[in-house]
Amino acid sequence: MQKIFTYWRIFSLIKRTLLIVFFSILVLFISVFLLLKIPAVQNWAAHKATTILSEKLHTKVELDEVSINILDHLILKGLYIEDLQGDTLLYAGKLEINIGSINPFVPKAKLKNIGISDSYINLYSTLPDSVYNFSFIAEAFSSGNTDTTVSAPKSSKKSFQLSLNKITIERTKFKMVDEVGASAIDLYIDDSKILINTIDLANSVLALEKIEFNNTKFLLTALYDTIPSTHVESFDTVHINLGSWDIETSQISLNNCVFGYKNNNSTSTPEGMNFNDLYITDLNLDISDLIYSGDSILTSINHISLKDKSGFQLDTLAANVVFSAYEITLSNLLIATPNSSIKDHFAFTFSTLNDFDRFESDIRLNLDLKNTTISNIDVAYF
Repeated sequence: MQKIFTYWRIFSLIKRTLLIVFFSILVLFISVFLLLKIPAVQNWAAHKATTILSEKLHTKVELDEVSINILDHLILKGLYIEDLQGDTLLYAGKLEINIGSINPFVPKAKLKNIGISDSYINLYSTLPDSVYNFSFIAEAFSSGNTDTTVSAPKSSKKSFQLSLNKITIERTKFKMVDEVGASAIDLYIDDSKILINTIDLANSVLALEKIEFNNTKFLLTALYDTIPSTHVESFDTVHINLGSWDIETSQISLNNCVFGYKNNNSTSTPEGMNFNDLYITDLNLDISDLIYSGDSILTSINHISLKDKSGFQLDTLAANVVFSAYEITLSNLLIATPNSSIKDHFAFTFSTLNDFDRFESDIRLNLDLKNTTISNIDVAYF
């Protein structure tokens, strides 16, 4: 009887201890939750975080304002990070993360939306160094472990799972200059959204509901290439290959966009369209049911229209497309300009994408045209 009483006292002590620990954690959580709802506390925490980050990175890090609700959202305003040369690496006017659910007991989080607006991202690498200006961030947070031995993953450890419903980008400029690769990108996104169904990194699956870009300008420049080329022409097979990824999207939409390409290494000035100096405006595109799997792409082009600075105008292009390792086929084809109309089937077959460098000898063309009119005015552009 005495032993039973002793056990009961031990059990009661353990129970009270566990209750005290549980309620202490609960009170701490509620206190932190309530404190983080106070703007002054949020801004104090943001200031401390940026100070620590600035010291860690040895560069300027600033944040104007923060809004935190650990059950709903995280909003950063006026986030500024310099690179080690004193140039702007990132300025985020507003970065917003809307939280769906977070389970602290399971390595899993659901996010409703990640949005960035009124922002500027500036990336570059300069000769002779090939290191990008953001590489110092990865170096600062690396563990310093130089052991290159690869250990087997622990099957018992669950990987963190993240799901995301939507990405929005508004009034944001992205600039990248790669002097080593002799290329530069200028991108301005006025309004865009990406709706996501599935992101499965473990199984290499990406399923998107919609990709939409409005009033977006994409400019690509081939810089003067000052590095002697060591490239040897190869006739080996070249395919589109993204590894084992399967990618699909229900709709891709571009509205009133601009695309430009300038090759600074070319001095030719042909009449008509100059493919080394393109500037395409009024670019509108509607694509549905795009599927990428293996090395093949299948999709339906519902509409493409554009204008080039040379004067060429495409009123519409529509087709069912197959793009594989050995063929490009456009069936149910319609190409219409103010002067021409082309229907119905158009296909290239080849052994490798490199064959397009030897178009006249190695590309096989299959045409089945109906009710077609081709104007000399349009032919002259090409």
